[in-house]
Amino acid sequence: MSKAATPRDNAVIESFFGRFKDVMSSHFRYWKCDDITKVVSDTVYYFNYIRPVRKLNRKPPVRYRIEPAA
Repeated sequence: MSKAATPRDNAVIESFFGRFKDVMSSHFRYWKCDDITKVVSDTVYYFNYIRPVRKLNRKPPVRYRIEPAA
């Protein structure tokens, strides 16, 4: 394990949450909303159903898993 303040062990999680917070601020403007749980829920929905992922042939994760491999 790495010592405190060095994110070597959790680089994937740090990367994800950085992207997550960036999307929350740029797409959903969480500071203007009264209900933060709705903003988080909408952001999770965006990550799973709308956001295209380059590694998944520009498809959202749920759509990639549902469609049969061609």
